[in-house]
Amino acid sequence: FNTKKEILRKIEITSEERESVGLKENQETKRIEWDTEKEIPLLIEFTSEEMNYLKQSFEKISDEQLPDDMWTVVEKIYNAIQDDKTE
Repeated sequence: FNTKKEILRKIEITSEERESVGLKENQETKRIEWDTEKEIPLLIEFTSEEMNYLKQSFEKISDEQLPDDMWTVVEKIYNAIQDDKTE
């Protein structure tokens, strides 16, 4: 539980960040939208325990139906975890 909480704390989007990129929910489509031109990639250092937790979570959802953009994020994080373990 603490591992999950720590990951959520690290990836939390602050209200200032939300405002700076115009993050909002489109009421018609119920999708989250933002200005990608103003987007700043988030660089996060995860502990080995956090990386193991994420990897296991991704493996559990591998058969789920998720939007393509979600799978893109999952794949990037999963590959980064794999690359980190080989270094």
